[in-house]
Amino acid sequence: MVFENINKNLLPVKAHYFFTNAGTAPVVPFLPTIAKQLGFSAGEVGGLYTALTIVGNLAKPACGALADRLRLHKILFLMAIALTALAFLSTSFIPESSEAPMTNVSLDCGTQTEIKVCDEELGCARDRLIADAGNYTIECRVRCSPYKGKGSWPQLCDSWNITQYCYESEVNTYAANSMASQPSSSSSNTLAKERKDLIDKLEFTIKVPLAHTLLLQSCLYFRVSEAIFPHGISVIPYCNEQLNAECGMSCDNLKVSEAIAAAPVYADGDKVGLSFLFWIFGALVLAAWVGMAVTVSIGDAICFEVLGDKPSDYGRQRLWGSIGWGIFAVLAGFLVDQWSQGQTHKNYIPVFYLATALLIIDFLNCTRLKHSEAKMSASIARDVTRLLFEFRIIVFLLWCIIFGLCTGLLWQFLFWHLEILAEKQDTCTAVDWVKTLEGLVMATQCFLGEIPFFFLSGRIVKKIGHENAMSVVLLAFGARMVLYSVLDNPWYALPIELLHGLTFGLAYATMASYASVVSPPGTEATIQGLVGAIFEGVGVSLGSLLGGISMENYGGSWTFRVFGSVALCAFVLHFVINTIYSKYCRSPSSPEFQKPGDFGDTTYYSSPSEAVRILGGSENYSSRNPILMASS
Repeated sequence: MVFENINKNLLPVKAHYFFTNAGTAPVVPFLPTIAKQLGFSAGEVGGLYTALTIVGNLAKPACGALADRLRLHKILFLMAIALTALAFLSTSFIPESSEAPMTNVSLDCGTQTEIKVCDEELGCARDRLIADAGNYTIECRVRCSPYKGKGSWPQLCDSWNITQYCYESEVNTYAANSMASQPSSSSSNTLAKERKDLIDKLEFTIKVPLAHTLLLQSCLYFRVSEAIFPHGISVIPYCNEQLNAECGMSCDNLKVSEAIAAAPVYADGDKVGLSFLFWIFGALVLAAWVGMAVTVSIGDAICFEVLGDKPSDYGRQRLWGSIGWGIFAVLAGFLVDQWSQGQTHKNYIPVFYLATALLIIDFLNCTRLKHSEAKMSASIARDVTRLLFEFRIIVFLLWCIIFGLCTGLLWQFLFWHLEILAEKQDTCTAVDWVKTLEGLVMATQCFLGEIPFFFLSGRIVKKIGHENAMSVVLLAFGARMVLYSVLDNPWYALPIELLHGLTFGLAYATMASYASVVSPPGTEATIQGLVGAIFEGVGVSLGSLLGGISMENYGGSWTFRVFGSVALCAFVLHFVINTIYSKYCRSPSSPEFQKPGDFGDTTYYSSPSEAVRILGGSENYSSRNPILMASS
C-alpha cells in the first residue's frame, strides 16, 4: 500500500507547520498597513516593532527554559497557539479612529473657494488624477481649528454666515439650542463636549467637482462647490475678500487619496483617543508576537523530539510551513481586495477571521502530538553556559548573526530597492506593475526556493555536514546580495530569488537541526529559543538597523554590495576556520562522548562534530548513544 510507509506520528507535526504558518500569513504581512490605516504614525509603528523584536526574542529562551525546567512543553506550546489566535481575533475589533491623520491643506476663499495641496512627490498619481478626473463630484471631510492660524477664520465665518461656529458666546448659545432640540441627549456633559468640539475643531464636509481640478507646478487645486456643516447647515462658499486658512482634509476617493498622500500630515492636537487605541493595538500585537515566538521555538524542540535519531528529516516537516504561508498569503491579499472593492480603506476583517480559524485547527491538531517529557537536565543554566563556551558553538552563533544580518536586510529593504529601480526605469507606470512583481518575487521565494531546499536540506547536510552547509549559505548570501547591487531592471530579480532556497530553506534547516543535535538533554527548548533569539534579536534587528541607515544615506545598490561583501568575507573566514579546526584542533584521543557530569550529573552529550556523523546515518547511533536510547 502507498500509505504503509508514512510515519503517522509525524503527520501532526507536518500539519502544525502548515496550519501555524497558514494562520499567521493572512495577518503578519499586513500589520504595518493596518496600523497606518488605524491612524498611527510611522514613528509609532517603528517603535512598536522595536518593542516586538525585543520582547519576542526575550520570550523565546525564557519560555523555552521554563518548558525545560517544568517539563511542560506541550502545555506551553498549546497556550502560545491559543494566545496568538485570541490576539488576532481581538485586533479585528479595534475601530478606526476618527482622529486619524489628515492631509495638510490650504483653504483659499475668494470669488470661489479652493483647497490647495502641495507636495513634491507622487507626481504620477497627480498626473493620473488630472488625466482621468471624471465629470463627477466627490465628498471630502475637512477639519479646521477656528482659533488657529492668522486670524482669517472670523472673516471667513462672517462671509459664510456661520458665526455660530466661530465666536465663543455664539458657540455656547448654538450648542445649548442644539441640545435643547434633542431632549434624549441634553445632559450637561454632552453640552460641554459639543461646545468643546465646536471650539477646538470645526469639522464639515465639502463637495468637490473633480472636472475643475487643476495642477499648477507641484500644487493641486480642488474647487469647493458646497460646504455642509453639522446639523445639515449648507453653505455656498464665497468671500468678499481673499482669505485662507490651514486645515486638514481626507477624501473617500482612491485617486484623490493617492494624489495627496505625500503631502504633510495635519496636526490638530487632540490625540487622546488615537493614543488609547494605539496602546490597545500595541498590547494585542505584542501578545500575538510572544505567542508566535514561543510557538516557533518550542514547536521546533517538539519536532526534533518526535524525529528522534532522524533530525535530518526536519526540513521535510518544515517545508509544509512554507506551503501554508505561500498559499494563504496570496489568498489573504485576494480576500482583502474583494472585501474592499470601491473603498479607499481596506477591509481586513476577513483575514483576521481566516487566521483565527486556521490557528484553532492548528490547536486541535497539536493536541494529538505525541511528545515525551522524560528528558531533564540536572542544571539547565550550567549545561547551557558550558555549551556556549565551546569554540564551535561560538562560531555557530556568529554564523547565526551573519545569517540574521543578511535576512534582516532582505526582509525590510528588498522590495524598497526593487521599487526604486522600477521608478528609475519607468517613473509613471511602475506603480501599475511593481506590486505584481513583488507578488511574483514572494511566490518564487516560497515555491521555487524554500520548499525544494527544505525538502533537500537533510540530504545536503548528510552529504557535506553542518559546518560546510553553513559555508554554502554564506557564499549564496554573498552572491545574492552582489547580484541585487548590479540590477538595473527589477524584473531580473526573479531568477536571483532561486537562491532564497539556499539562503533561507537550507540555512534555517541547518540552524534548527544543529541547535537540536548539540543541545544537552533536557535543554532542547532553551537552546532553540536562544538560537532563535540570536538570529532574530541580534542578527535581523542589526541588519534592519544598519540596512536602514545605509539605504537612506547611500542607496540600495551600495547597501546590497556592502552586505554581499561582508557575507563573502564571512564565507572565506568560516570555511578556513572550519577546515583548520577539523584538521588540526580535534584531538584523536578525545572521547566521542563527554563523560557523565560534564553537562550535569546524569547527562551524556554528543559534541557538534558528532552531529554530522549522526546525520550521516553510517552507523546506528541509537544503539550506542544513551541519549537516543532514552528517547526511543
